[in-house]
Amino acid sequence: MRKWSFILFCLTALAGLIVLVGCEGDTGLKGTGGVKGSKGRPGYDPDRLPPADRVFALAVTNATENAVSGKRQVYLTFDSTAKATRDTVVAGKVSVPPLIDGLDGEEYEWGAQKSKMPLSFLNPDPGVADCKLKNGIVRVAYDDDNIYFQFQWQEQSVKTRIDGKEVEVASVGESKEPNELTFTFKKDMTIKLVQKLSCDSNVNHFKTDTSYALVRVTYNPTCLFEGQDPCKCYNLLSQPDTSYLWVKRAGSGEDRLVVFFPDEALTGWQDVAFKQFFGFSTGSSDIPSNLFVDAWAWGAARTRPVSVADDWSISAAGAKADAGQAPYIDNYFASDSLPRYMNRRDPNLRTSEIAKQSAVIYPLWYFDAVGYSRFGWEKGIDITPITCSLPGIITMIPSGSRADVYAAARFDNSGGFWTVEIKRARKTHNGDDVQF
Repeated sequence: MRKWSFILFCLTALAGLIVLVGCEGDTGLKGTGGVKGSKGRPGYDPDRLPPADRVFALAVTNATENAVSGKRQVYLTFDSTAKATRDTVVAGKVSVPPLIDGLDGEEYEWGAQKSKMPLSFLNPDPGVADCKLKNGIVRVAYDDDNIYFQFQWQEQSVKTRIDGKEVEVASVGESKEPNELTFTFKKDMTIKLVQKLSCDSNVNHFKTDTSYALVRVTYNPTCLFEGQDPCKCYNLLSQPDTSYLWVKRAGSGEDRLVVFFPDEALTGWQDVAFKQFFGFSTGSSDIPSNLFVDAWAWGAARTRPVSVADDWSISAAGAKADAGQAPYIDNYFASDSLPRYMNRRDPNLRTSEIAKQSAVIYPLWYFDAVGYSRFGWEKGIDITPITCSLPGIITMIPSGSRADVYAAARFDNSGGFWTVEIKRARKTHNGDDVQF
């Protein structure tokens, strides 16, 4: 029985092996192709669609803080079939982004659309002279990730009559030292070469020193020579560092560009935004509901050294810088106070008007700045005040949301043109930024 079972098993295994190996048969004819299906709908990425049309405003200055020119409303469209006008900027999509370097690449970089627009005097405050900036030009381009702006304007020399004299209120040039501090004597102080004295706090009179020095007389300029109490004339004990004062240089300032982007096209937002950002004393006080304006502030001194435009936002509460480190800090507390910092090589870096022509004090970077010291600036006993200078700002490295607007600029000395080019990510995901 076992024999027959073994034989049956072998036959079954052989049959299975034959089936497994099989035999190669003939190949049939290839059938005809089926009908081609219809084309599917094109896919899209919502983040890669053109930005929505919007309005913005722009303001420029010529080495001034309170004389502002520009346009209160410009319409920006991303419709490639539209035509650029003096009030409408047409953004073109580019496959190769423009080089942000302050050099005008014209149509090769920005495309054919260019908006030429006159710049109006915007400051409503009385008594402010118009710097008459002109020949404004705006170009905009974008790609899937970034948006690019180019702004140009031309300076010109402007003179006006003040108190019967012709005074130049605007000039052609690259102004980049804002609020420059000048080492000099306060204008309303009388300076005399007198015997150096110091007040004795215990007996309320001056102790005489054998040396001489320049002092500032704060009450009666002649009291030292009429037998009056010298302690009522000046007090070097209470203000030991103010024999010399640093004051803001007359006519100082910087060239600036500020671009305003409202979150919504609300009527009257421009008046509020300009008033809050520039400190206008007059203008509309009606604040629209849900006011939000993103402001990009470029300055020839404040932001140009680090290639950014300072990022701010404006709401009903006022103008506020975005989160992050600023590209600069002020180098003074008040217009007639002492500087906060000086160059580590001062006072030897710039100690006279003669050296001023060759010494480079701008920008003063934070890593070259040390705490201010009054010692070493004096040049001996001389009734002629010495004049030195320090920048009114210290240049810093920006960070955070305050550093997300890249900018580069150049000044054309031959024509008096500024070219400022800006690049920013279309979506920054920051709540204090407008999104494109």
